[in-house]
Amino acid sequence: MAERKIGLTDLLIEMLIHWRVAVAVMLIGSIFMGGVSYARSYRSLQTQKEAAENAAEEVLKQEEEKLKETQIANINMVVAYEQIYREKSAYMEESVLMQMDAGDAPRSELTFLIKSDDLERTYNIEKVYEDDIVSGGMRNWVSEQLGNISSVALSELVSLERTSYGSEMGQDTVRLYVMHSDEKECKAIAQSIVEYVASRQEELQETLGEHEIILVSQSFSRIADSYVLDRQRSTVSDLLSLESTIANAKVNFTDDEEQYYNSMVNGGKAQENGDKNTAGAQSGGKQEEEAENTVAGSNAVPAISTKSVVVGAALAVFLYALIIFLMYLFNNKVRYTDDLKLLFGIPELGKIPADSGRKKVFQFIDRWILKLRNGKRRMFSTQEAIDLAAVDLKMISRKNGVHTVCCIGCDLTQQALFVCEQIQELLKPEGITVKILNNVLYNAETMDDLEAAEGAILVEKAKSTFYEEISREAELLQRQNIKVLGGIIVE
Repeated sequence: MAERKIGLTDLLIEMLIHWRVAVAVMLIGSIFMGGVSYARSYRSLQTQKEAAENAAEEVLKQEEEKLKETQIANINMVVAYEQIYREKSAYMEESVLMQMDAGDAPRSELTFLIKSDDLERTYNIEKVYEDDIVSGGMRNWVSEQLGNISSVALSELVSLERTSYGSEMGQDTVRLYVMHSDEKECKAIAQSIVEYVASRQEELQETLGEHEIILVSQSFSRIADSYVLDRQRSTVSDLLSLESTIANAKVNFTDDEEQYYNSMVNGGKAQENGDKNTAGAQSGGKQEEEAENTVAGSNAVPAISTKSVVVGAALAVFLYALIIFLMYLFNNKVRYTDDLKLLFGIPELGKIPADSGRKKVFQFIDRWILKLRNGKRRMFSTQEAIDLAAVDLKMISRKNGVHTVCCIGCDLTQQALFVCEQIQELLKPEGITVKILNNVLYNAETMDDLEAAEGAILVEKAKSTFYEEISREAELLQRQNIKVLGGIIVE
């Protein structure tokens, strides 16, 4: 065997052939390093947050020591009032009841009739349904069905009139009202309650006995509701009162109280208004800038570093290229690009490319890489390459007067076996007998079959057959005076 040379072009093409794996490796590397950068960012922000909280607690403790208990209580009262003010403001903005036009409010009225065979039992059933309709279960059920209104909001939009008028033998009624700022939503809630009552009837039949609950009246109107108006006015009045109380309390803050208050509401990082002299104003400006930076830092979220993603992708593809290089360097198996004539002095009958099979994504890239690998040689399909190799073998066999040819190799399976079988079928009409002998070096029976051979061809599978095995096969044929007609490399 001649000395095998390592070609940089072959190495590059070997890497390019596995470009899909390279892309996957790059993605894995970028995701991994991106995750690492995110974790580092998160830990860094947590550390900064803990440091800021500790510093804030220390500042707050130092400022608290300057104040009397009555001053601290006064500041705590202001903070508590501010919290109540924020909650009421949010309620004012989000509550359907607060947004409703009290002078023209949409209202649905539902009246259910309960029937059973006993008056006392009917009364008890009525109470069960009244409790059930105003329960959290009903509100949760309606909220899930509609999906655009909360259970808490329903508690102030649905009201029950507990009454039992018009009682006859075994009959009672349940009446309830639904209000909403939007007419369609009002009707939708009412209809959902009707469906809820119907579903509950089936469940309560077992525990309450045989009975019926029938919707006897469902009406819609627009009314002027004094209750809603009073609620709205009361909420606005509470907000104004809280705002006035908070403002008056802050006006009377001393400098120390104001500094302590700012430390409480801003995490100890707010600027102190301080003395009213020039030095105090300059100090306040500097602290204000620090406060803004601290607030910005506290609002920061963990981020993924673009640099880390790029570095991760680069390191991953470098590692992959290194592995390919080492595998190429220490590979002692025949390659598809090897020349049997140069390495072993065996005429090369052909190279059989792998069957493309099903179409792959971006298959045009594969074709471009294969063109680079083949260089100036023309590309053939699998069947075309087999046909050409069979014709070449036929001509060589006739020139050498050979009528029995053996296809030998160390891995004649799958594609390699298919190639041998195809050659066998193509040469059969030409009067040339082709025998397929697999693992001739390691199988005594197969080796014994060589005795009847007049000539042989080596069919070697790329990335499977060792160079040493090809040399031993050639030596075996030479010892048995069997002419080596040529060789075929199967991808």
